[in-house]
Amino acid sequence: MARKKKKSVRPRSSAASKSLAAEAYKQSVKELFFEEEPSKPGGDFQDFLVLLYGPPKIGKSELARRIDGIYFLPTEPGFKFFSSRKTKIPNWATFIAFIKKMEKHPKMVAQVKMWCIDTADNLSKFCMQYACGRANIAHPTDEEWGKGWEAFRDEFSHWFLRLAALGPGIIAISHEKQREVISRSIKITKDSPAMPTTTFVILNNLCDVILHMSFAKKKGKRDPVRALFTKPTETRDAGDRTGMLPAVIFFKDEQDAINQILEAYEPEKAKKKGKVKKKRRKKKKSKK
Repeated sequence: MARKKKKSVRPRSSAASKSLAAEAYKQSVKELFFEEEPSKPGGDFQDFLVLLYGPPKIGKSELARRIDGIYFLPTEPGFKFFSSRKTKIPNWATFIAFIKKMEKHPKMVAQVKMWCIDTADNLSKFCMQYACGRANIAHPTDEEWGKGWEAFRDEFSHWFLRLAALGPGIIAISHEKQREVISRSIKITKDSPAMPTTTFVILNNLCDVILHMSFAKKKGKRDPVRALFTKPTETRDAGDRTGMLPAVIFFKDEQDAINQILEAYEPEKAKKKGKVKKKRRKKKKSKK
């Protein structure tokens, strides 16, 4: 008896990844601009892509809530007693649907100054589950040659950039974890966002600012106070591509933190405040 020829089965992952490629192929050029002079650097804090991380219950969400024009995309419970505009994101399909809807409703987007993903850790898990389910695998490592991780990376980057392309900036919130790294041939512990390394690499490359919220000693204070760190060290992941923020921002409460951040991006207002303070000092001295 003649043997039956086996039908070639096309891998599901390649068929799935085809969707993003097909979407990219459909894109057309709307307008092209040629700048005759270099554009001026700067912008409002709400225009940037920001990653904010720190230990649980330290005030990350509350800080984001104080940003004018913020719109939350919560991926976890805990917003029942939280007054803010929001759309709950329980899975990756909802995240995609939300972005597509916003792309069709620019008037809704115009009411937003900044999106807040709270947390990016959960959103990353949703994306990984979606990419793995689409490829019919349990984990990205189940596919050879790193194809599973590549599909996850492409999926997350694609939709994060689509959200950013809507106009408003993004602040992505993450919890904190300690990881061991080797520095100068010594093992040390480093504070980092609690998300898969692949996701952190994506956001580290895309984000303009990485803020680490923690506690630190302040001159004149006996107990440590809350602070935002904006510069990387051997023991901390942080960064400020804008170059506008101080290395450390000590704050009394979340509103104070936001006020200091916004002032850093409004140098003219800061100068005026500085002049007012100098005048007050001069008046006090003259009275004495």
